[in-house]
Amino acid sequence: MLNKIIRKQKTANFTKWAGIALTCIFIVLIISVNVFHFTIPAPDAVIVILSCLLFAGPVLLIVYFVNYLPFEKSMKAIEKSGKSLDFCLSGLENAEKMPKSKVICAEQALIFERQKWVIPYDSVLWIYKQVVKGAYGLVTVEVNMIIVTAGGEKLKVTKVDDNELLWLLHNYHTRFHREFFFGYGSEQIKKYKEFKKRHQTNE
Repeated sequence: MLNKIIRKQKTANFTKWAGIALTCIFIVLIISVNVFHFTIPAPDAVIVILSCLLFAGPVLLIVYFVNYLPFEKSMKAIEKSGKSLDFCLSGLENAEKMPKSKVICAEQALIFERQKWVIPYDSVLWIYKQVVKGAYGLVTVEVNMIIVTAGGEKLKVTKVDDNELLWLLHNYHTRFHREFFFGYGSEQIKKYKEFKKRHQTNE
């Protein structure tokens, strides 16, 4: 698991910085051509190849935001907790696993096997259920679990089984942040705003 997470971390960094670099070059060339009427003295085939490479920049950034940004948020949660990745992954051999949601309950952290997220228990501040409905609100399409960490990271776990979510809350809520709360409504939103205000004041 550690090797898979490290590989994903490297891929995330490459996708982000390659996307930023290519997008910047793309913007500079667009401005140069349209504002300063700059022309590229190269064969058509070379221009086509360059155009494809430059268009890859925005595509890579979209891939990063969709697939890798949530992963980096989980890494940020570990960093803010003051723990190491190795420490959070300890005790995996005896860990309980939610078979449908693919969430591993290790000794020190929740590990999301599909997404390769690792979130220390004491970073979990708020969990609520998000129900996505279709057909004019008559049919439930999927149930998601939203996790908000004490550091402000917000992660969406898709296609969560209701029974597994209840099991997780029943068996592991005592390991979560000391001010942990569950559910979504005006009371929970107020609690979160108050928590953020106190946290920012303490900083």
